[in-house]
Amino acid sequence: MRTGSGPNSELDDRSSEAIQAYLSAEEGRLYKQGLTGAAA
Repeated sequence: MRTGSGPNSELDDRSSEAIQAYLSAEEGRLYKQGLTGAAA
C-alpha cells in the first residue's frame, strides 16, 4: 500500500503493515476470548 512518493512513504507503508498486523492479532485474541468466555 503506497501512501506517497516522498522519503517517508516507505516508513508509512511499514507502519501501516505493523498496525494491520497488530489489529489482526488483537481481533483474533478477542475472538478466542469470546469463544472461551474467559477474560484475558
